[in-house]
Amino acid sequence: MISAEVVPFLILAIGVDNMFLITRAERLVPDHITDHKYRVAFALKEIGPSIFAAAFCEALAFFIGMKTDIPALRSFCLVAGLSVLTDFLFQILIFIPSLVLDQRRIQ
Repeated sequence: MISAEVVPFLILAIGVDNMFLITRAERLVPDHITDHKYRVAFALKEIGPSIFAAAFCEALAFFIGMKTDIPALRSFCLVAGLSVLTDFLFQILIFIPSLVLDQRRIQ
């Protein structure tokens, strides 16, 4: 029950933070790069490794937490670790293309 109550807020916080980081990195791309996909690629070159490292370490910490003997904590760690990985994949597979489409729509 605790997983269903806490994990969505945890994933929401991580996901929104990463979206802000990606968007900020895209805004800091030099103005001479005008093609939208290259702007987002340049931004991901800057911020992508840190987002990947953070997601990897968060998921790893939760998966290590599964070593506990407490069943509720074990299931929480499993759900949270898988959710962090899923959130990272959704950011890469859904948010990034949406950002490019939004940039095309604006101009």
